[in-house]
Order: sequence, then structure tokens, then C-alpha cells
Amino acid sequence: MTQLKKILIPTDFSEYSLGVINQLSMLDLPKDVKVLFLHVLSENVLVEPMLDMYLNEDNIAYSRRGEAEQYLKALANERLVNYNRVECIVRRGDPAAEIVKLAEHDNVGLILMATHGRTGIAHIFMGSVAEKVVRTSHVPVLTAKPPEMRQPPISTEDVREQLHIK
Repeated sequence: MTQLKKILIPTDFSEYSLGVINQLSMLDLPKDVKVLFLHVLSENVLVEPMLDMYLNEDNIAYSRRGEAEQYLKALANERLVNYNRVECIVRRGDPAAEIVKLAEHDNVGLILMATHGRTGIAHIFMGSVAEKVVRTSHVPVLTAKPPEMRQPPISTEDVREQLHIK
């Protein structure tokens, strides 16, 4: 088996998406693997009307990009300390498309990403970035469901307590 030289880890900054970092140890990656740590700023952002006429879409995107870059670097310093080569990347666009584009352009060997594991109506309305990446990427994709999502979001005991059932 060929050793991985580059791995892509996309994050939306949620604890679920960051949970896959804990799965890295199971992959037994070499310490010199290059980790591309990616955050994609969605272009579909609702902005409240601004009083300052100098604020426009490009200025707002630039500000958001700077904040995202700082936060991504802080997360990398905190959670990817075991890897010597980490590159933090912030892009703007459709998350699934940008993940696939970066992976293919930079010769990534594996995309490791979380899936929220939504089903039913939530899946229909919200879609799944992970699913789109799996369907469109020529690069292998490993999806992981973080432990927090493996348990049902509501327990039988919670329902009984709220409905006052003994």
C-alpha cells in the first residue's frame, strides 16, 4: 500500500467536524504527512442591512476570511500538534465543490471528514456536504461519525421526563 503524503480535513468549525481529528490516530499516518486543514466560507450568508455605506459584500467576505484564518490556525495549533506539516486554508464558495477542487488540484491522497448522519426530513432539507463530496470526488473519502453523534439526540428517559410518564 502506498503511504499517504497529503490528507485533507475540512471543517465547518463545529465540534462534530473537528471530532474526526481524533480519528487520525487510528489511521497510523506517518508524522511527515502533510495535513491540509480547510474551512470554506459559504457565499450564501445573510447580512443585516448596514448603516455604513462602505461595507459591501467583498469587505464583509474579507473580514470573515481573516477571522476564519485566525480561528483555523488556532484550532490547528491546538488539535493537530502531532503533525509537523499542517497548512491552513480558507476558501470561499460551495463547501462540497471547494473540498473536491482542492483535493484534486493538490494531489491529496485522502479526504477525512465528519458526517452529521442526518436522515429523513433533515437530510432532505439540509443535504449533506459529506455526501456530495463522496459522490463527486475522485479522491478517496473517509467519513467518520463522531462519538457525540452515535447516540440518539434524545433518550427515552428524556421523553418520559418531559411527558411526566413514570
